[in-house]
Amino acid sequence: MNILYICADPGIPIHGDKGAAIHVRVMIAALRRQGHSVTLLTPRIDGDQPVEGTVFHVPLPAGDKSLLAEQRKESRCLAYRTVLLEKAKTLLAEQDYQFIYERYSLWSDVGAQLHKATQLPFVLEVNSPLRKEALSYRSLHNDAQAAQIEAVQFQSATLISVVSQPLATYVVDKGAKHDAVRVLPNAVDPMNFHPGVRGHKLGLRDKKVIGFVGRIRPWHDVPTLLAALRILHQQDPAYHLILVGRGSEDLSIPPDLTSAVTCFGAVPHVAVPGYVAAMDVAVSPHINDHNSWFSPLKVFEYLACGVPTAAANVGQAGQLLQENEIGWVFEPENPHALADCIANIFDDQPQAKQTAWQGAEFVLKQFTWDYNAAVICALGNPIATSTQPLPIFDAKLRQRLFRATRPDLALDLMPHKIQKCWTQIKQVEVLKYKVKRRAVLAYQSNTGERIIGKVFKDDRGEHLHQIQRYLWKSGFNVKARDRIMVAQALGYAPKMRMQVQGFVPGVTLEDYAVSHDIRPMMPRIGRALAKLHRTRIPIQPPFPMPTWTVAHERESLHGTLERLEELCPEQMTTILPIYDSLIDKAHGLPTVKGYAPLHRDFYYSQVLIDGIDVYLIDFDLFAWGDPALDVANYVAHQHLLGLLQHNDWTAYTQASDLFLTSYLTDNPQPTAIFQQQFEWYKAATIFRLLTVVQTRPNMQAHFETLLQQAQLACYVPLIAVT
Repeated sequence: MNILYICADPGIPIHGDKGAAIHVRVMIAALRRQGHSVTLLTPRIDGDQPVEGTVFHVPLPAGDKSLLAEQRKESRCLAYRTVLLEKAKTLLAEQDYQFIYERYSLWSDVGAQLHKATQLPFVLEVNSPLRKEALSYRSLHNDAQAAQIEAVQFQSATLISVVSQPLATYVVDKGAKHDAVRVLPNAVDPMNFHPGVRGHKLGLRDKKVIGFVGRIRPWHDVPTLLAALRILHQQDPAYHLILVGRGSEDLSIPPDLTSAVTCFGAVPHVAVPGYVAAMDVAVSPHINDHNSWFSPLKVFEYLACGVPTAAANVGQAGQLLQENEIGWVFEPENPHALADCIANIFDDQPQAKQTAWQGAEFVLKQFTWDYNAAVICALGNPIATSTQPLPIFDAKLRQRLFRATRPDLALDLMPHKIQKCWTQIKQVEVLKYKVKRRAVLAYQSNTGERIIGKVFKDDRGEHLHQIQRYLWKSGFNVKARDRIMVAQALGYAPKMRMQVQGFVPGVTLEDYAVSHDIRPMMPRIGRALAKLHRTRIPIQPPFPMPTWTVAHERESLHGTLERLEELCPEQMTTILPIYDSLIDKAHGLPTVKGYAPLHRDFYYSQVLIDGIDVYLIDFDLFAWGDPALDVANYVAHQHLLGLLQHNDWTAYTQASDLFLTSYLTDNPQPTAIFQQQFEWYKAATIFRLLTVVQTRPNMQAHFETLLQQAQLACYVPLIAVT
């Protein structure tokens, strides 16, 4: 659509850093992202910030110099209506527009007049009760005419978007149709405000940083904030306040607080997220106004950045934070209440971080400019709520996964090898995601190159990088004559806790099995595992390498038993004998003389097939141990795959035999000892798989069969499974 956007307010420098100008620009940008063209008419174009639309400067006419300043300003604005209307009509005659959008200003009814003349839909954006504000905080000489213009606008609009419920009440009281009004609170651009933002280096590393963003206005109640700071600073000199926004540089700071306050003054809006992210607590104070209409942009921006947020319990801010449990509120104009609120946030940092993250999730899902623009373009009709991909809200992975899933953030945090070769990340795809544990991502550059990143909840990615690099150098690389390889380790990105590796072609074995006979591949996979077990690793390897023993396996089985007691207590009369048999047999296992490097999670998902090429992947659990563990784990899973794909436990028995024969040919084992170890580890794997099947809805139908197989594997007399 073509949208004609009117901003008749001479107080808004459209390219400047004033909040209203920022609001105009972000809304136009959101409309553009919806796929629409925007033409803006405005009287003031000073500033240097770009607008993502076509801007027509329509200057104000000269005023009557015989009038007083305020009267002259009003008369110029009234005369401007005619000038602006003529320019708009000219544009409408030259080009088709689908609707008219006007930001409500005190002296303009241009939108209403254009709507009457053209019958085009007219959307009016109302951000404040301007007449009421002018009467309360400034002066208004011609209130009667201002009221008339306001009423015409409200009565004519097809849709009126207001930022709060009190403002909705105001516009309806002044003549708007109730069903034409939609409450669209202020919002954020998730590309700029998000919990992955890195804070600016402000030289306050050892301080407890409290922050405020915004142009200082009488209603912002900065005096209460300063008084609260005095209380806190007397308790702990580490408390420090930063003020970001126009007017802070001219603020009179009490002498005893000058060392505890840093004023940054006006900054470009694109720089604001970095200041917010540098705060430990972000504050929105406000005077005690029970008729508050405002929608505090700063609060949404604080929350989106994942910063603990405290606001005066007034209006929309107080309601938003309390009802959704995403921040803290304090009694307005009460410095002791504010000081206590801030101190409590610092005293419980785990809770503060959790609440702040909930705030980021809440805002990024529901309060974005793109959502507001979509509602406006739908003329107020219901639309789906904007939602970000689930992984960015993971309670364990949090900022790291957020950064990793954002193309605009991830490249700067990648290993130097990637930054050197790539100029842009074009696409990020989530390949695999285990809640609170890890995510596997595929990255594509603008030239089509691909790499894989694995984000972990801890530092295991660095460990994985070291293992994979060692294996690559030990013969698992693209020069391997046997075509048995691992992905090339490209580096570790600590700020994302991400291991980065080369892209590996092919499909996992379970996907391969859907359309292929897997038997010809089984000898290759047996040789691949044998090659891994024969890899020479020093007694003191260049990376941490634990040892996994039968005792560890027994502990794992006990954890499985406890989980099964939770999942299926009614089956415990069948399950307990299996567990007891496994533990009894474990004590009789022969001692293994030599341990090998184990995959420790080797099954059909850890093998990629590409023609004759075989890739081994996912070495998260790499350890010293009994080779029979890997072999048995693979065979047990191969039986499970037969059950899942063919409803037949024996479907891949021949394939498993081919795998086992090939493995033992390439890596011979003492027959009697290996057979005993193999059978026990196979039974233990089947027992552990009971929890996997029981917790996955698409597998639960196979629980009874698996339970019977666990009985058979342990030589436990079969009991009817209920």
